[in-house]
Amino acid sequence: MIKAISIFIVLALLIPNFAFSTISVEKNEKKAEELEFINIRILEYGIYKADQTKKATKKEGAYAKNIELLKKTKRIPAGIGNYWGIKFIPEGLPNGEKLVVHVSVDHPPFDNPLFGKNWTGAKKSPWKITAGKIEYLLQKFELNQKHVYGEWTFYFHYNGMLINKFTFEVYNPEAIRSNKKVQ
Repeated sequence: MIKAISIFIVLALLIPNFAFSTISVEKNEKKAEELEFINIRILEYGIYKADQTKKATKKEGAYAKNIELLKKTKRIPAGIGNYWGIKFIPEGLPNGEKLVVHVSVDHPPFDNPLFGKNWTGAKKSPWKITAGKIEYLLQKFELNQKHVYGEWTFYFHYNGMLINKFTFEVYNPEAIRSNKKVQ
């Protein structure tokens, strides 16, 4: 025991960063292990019915209740009033533990009265959620300007790491009905 302590002290004296680098490596490894198991598990996705309880503002999103999946699909027809998105559950921490994920949405550019011209998506907005609790991330077409066709991708980050993403294709239902090429 005394030999082991003296060897550690000698190493610490000869190599000043020895003790500190060993400790910091262990801390980094533990942090990486914790991050490895944090996940957003997608339970369902598609077109939803919901009752909006609060409108979106520049600082926070809208709220809804009585949410029900109408159709499981990744292809979303653009149309005023349509709700679409994902139902998910955060995993990797004990149930009930709070965590902050950063959510962003990338989409083709459009003019948004709240965010300006050629807006291409929400920046990483912090969202406080609870491990083991079902959550929804929904979009609603409220403005004609929001009818932009193409890929819309939701990204989830935790501690700066991408932990999940999900992509939808928004299309023009009128073009499909009239056999025109989607713009």
